[in-house]
This record gives sequence, structure tokens and C-alpha cells, in this order.
Amino acid sequence: MRHLLIPLVLCTLALSAHAKEEENLLLYEGEWTLRGPDGQAARLLISQWDGRWQETGAKRAVADAACRGKPFPVTVHHSNRSEFEFTAWGSAIAPACPDISFSMKPVDERTLEGSTGSGVKVRMTRAKRK
Repeated sequence: MRHLLIPLVLCTLALSAHAKEEENLLLYEGEWTLRGPDGQAARLLISQWDGRWQETGAKRAVADAACRGKPFPVTVHHSNRSEFEFTAWGSAIAPACPDISFSMKPVDERTLEGSTGSGVKVRMTRAKRK
């Protein structure tokens, strides 16, 4: 019985290591357009595990004038085939600027949908490559 247990444990460890390798993949690098309710828009640029988020629409989600139109640094927290989570760090720009967390799920190859940490629905579309 013990001879069967060792291969079973080794196989389980190998599968676990493989699952962890796939847990975070750089699938969402590049430029994206984010759309929120009421015409709110932003541009997101992801490179490796960092990036920047910047409002671009006429209707602003960020109320404080010190924050409007400023690029917020971004950190990717989780990235795989089923989800993409990141935070735009407004507090790095000014104390009045909000940190905005996003949790997204893929709809198709070029589209993700999800919400901010405060529950605002957001849609991301990959910018066309030039």
C-alpha cells in the first residue's frame, strides 16, 4: 500500500505545481478602453504586471480636480483565462485621488466585463493593434 501512496503524492504535487503555473498568465497586456456607466471612459495600458489607467471621457468618475485626467499607476493582482484583477492607485497621485480596484471576466478575445470594488459595472475592449 505504501508503494502506491508515494506515486500518488508525487502526482498530486506535480498537478498542483502545474495549476499554480497557470494561475497567473500575462494574457491582458496592451492597450484597453474601459467604459463605465453614463459615458465614463478611461484608457488602460498593461505591460508585464504594471501599467497606467487614465480617464478619457467627458463624464468623470473621479470627482476631485487634482485627480482628473491624471494617469494612475496600475498593479495587476491576478491574471488568468477566467479573470483579470488590478488596481489603479490614485493615492499615488494625490491623497484625495481614489484607489480603484477592478475585477474583470473575459467575454471574448477582445472584451472583458466586470466591476469596480464599489460595484460600478465596467466593460474593457482591447484597442486595435496598429
